[in-house]
Amino acid sequence: MPVCFLALAMAGCGGKAITGNAVPNGDADQKLIKGNTNGVAFSGDIFSRVNRDADNGTSNGVVVNPYLWRASLETVAFMPMAQVDPIGGVVITDWASIPSQQNQNERYKINIFIFGPVLRADAVRVKVFKQTLSGSTWRDTAVPADMANKLELAILTRARQIKIAATQQ
Repeated sequence: MPVCFLALAMAGCGGKAITGNAVPNGDADQKLIKGNTNGVAFSGDIFSRVNRDADNGTSNGVVVNPYLWRASLETVAFMPMAQVDPIGGVVITDWASIPSQQNQNERYKINIFIFGPVLRADAVRVKVFKQTLSGSTWRDTAVPADMANKLELAILTRARQIKIAATQQ
């Protein structure tokens, strides 16, 4: 049942912005994380160095696919960010309960890794961690086997939508 709530929470998070407070690494990251018209944090600084046709496998400075990067941030925008590294392709959230989840004694942490400049299914990997409150202590618990796969699929689907929208402009 928690998987359903996580999937619903992720489906509705596309329009939420990542605030500057979500990035702990100071001014360098603040330049990367700014609101835009889509409600997701980006500035032109980082993606201006990437060829518009990133799916050719060519890149001028950024080694991760910009569509996967943006889709990853949008997909987990409802979670507080612990680490955001657009050059290395790493998004790590902090522990948080899912807002739409009925059981607030569970919390999740999501790690997203993006590999390479090509928009492909094997270019994104997701790790999900879950803890349950037992008394006053958080204990690691098993994550449903398909949860990471569902997140990867959500990221890939959103990346494809972003790419289609960008090519139609």
